[in-house]
Amino acid sequence: MSDRGLFTEFIKAEKPLSRYLWSRPEVRSLLNAVRQVGSIDELAIFRGTDLQSRISAMKPALPSVGPLQPGQVRDHGGEPRDVGGGTRLSTTRYYVRCLVEGDPDLLRYWPDESDRDLRTVHHDLMARIGGYEKLQHAADEDAKEYWRLTLTWQLLTVKSDGPWALYSYLDLTREEERTLASDGGLGQRLQSRYDELLAIVAAIADQTTHFYDVELANVVASVADERGDVLSDRAEILRSISLPGEWASDSLQLDEDSAAAEISTGDGAPAAVALDVIGARYRLSAKSFKDVLTTIRIWADAVEQNPRGFGHLDEDAVSDVLAATLNATVPNAGREVYSRSGKTDIFISADVLAEGTGPAKVYICETKWAGGRAPIVQGLQEQIFRYVTAHSTDATLLVLCRHKNFKAAQRRVHAWASEAEGFESRRNSPIDGWPLLRYRVDGRIVEVCVATVSIPPVLSRKGRRK
Repeated sequence: MSDRGLFTEFIKAEKPLSRYLWSRPEVRSLLNAVRQVGSIDELAIFRGTDLQSRISAMKPALPSVGPLQPGQVRDHGGEPRDVGGGTRLSTTRYYVRCLVEGDPDLLRYWPDESDRDLRTVHHDLMARIGGYEKLQHAADEDAKEYWRLTLTWQLLTVKSDGPWALYSYLDLTREEERTLASDGGLGQRLQSRYDELLAIVAAIADQTTHFYDVELANVVASVADERGDVLSDRAEILRSISLPGEWASDSLQLDEDSAAAEISTGDGAPAAVALDVIGARYRLSAKSFKDVLTTIRIWADAVEQNPRGFGHLDEDAVSDVLAATLNATVPNAGREVYSRSGKTDIFISADVLAEGTGPAKVYICETKWAGGRAPIVQGLQEQIFRYVTAHSTDATLLVLCRHKNFKAAQRRVHAWASEAEGFESRRNSPIDGWPLLRYRVDGRIVEVCVATVSIPPVLSRKGRRK
């Protein structure tokens, strides 16, 4: 159905004002800004008078219409009138208009939350055929009447540069012109149509006011409260993480990788070596890798004790928090040891730990929610393996599990991980329950610790997920 005209059955069914208001760019930007706030202090601008000022600034000018004014008269420009017997009389089209104040775009939508008795331009026709859903099967004459009534009101500019106005019209035969000229009844015939227009425009203005002053303000406040809870929980989690005191003076170290001198596929044949691997003769020391895993285990313990702050986050957001925690535990010369990128979640380059050793990644960490076999294998083959640049790389696949039966989920994750290409063997890591899986990828050795973390959904008192 077309929406060329306004206040039609099509617009009532397909273009509710509520949906349009929530989709306005400034509304979506405001909600996204609240969801992305990084600290409790920043939330202050989304509360109280500051919030009211923000909403007032984005509120569109409420629409209103002026009185009816005469417009053009098109001689014989109306739709011919069928008077029976094969006779059709020509008609003259009389246009009227009322100027629009405020935001005219709001008039293109139907005030779906109004409790007023509002009538579309098709109201009487719909009552006769049994409703909008019956239109597809209506008689040809009824379909023609629908399209004719659709153009009862149109939103146009008076001139090319404005102002906006709502236009309507009446088609009169010559006999009707004579009658209306003598009794002055043209205004009366248009008055009921105008009164129905005023009711719709007023309902649009009322719903828009309620949306910005009440609905949007309440939703922003609720989103701000939820974000505040998340930030508070994260801050508490980070505060709860305590590391052994002797770690304070330790830094991550590299070992020279003697195996890098002979890169092979495992069957004795030389492997194809990428240019960025040549000279990458270093790997994370065994002690440093153990320290990294221990830090992640302590972090995971804190997360498991308070899952509320993490259960709703996507993988990138979890990685952001973990990277910040890891960097906070490692002393370094004024720069971050752990880096974040869109290719691999968290990584350590060799030259960050020792100048002149090159940019090869000696440690990679990828975060995945356990949603089945596919994300586990993908995390290994498409993230970790693809961006290995050192001959020997240590890695962690951090798998977040929402499952109630965590042990069963953990076993499935380990099985799925062993199905990735290049799997060779499995052994225990320094962390109980987090095995080390060894893979050979294009001649490189990758040892991945599959670290599973239990983050069950937080339920309300009614048993619903929060």
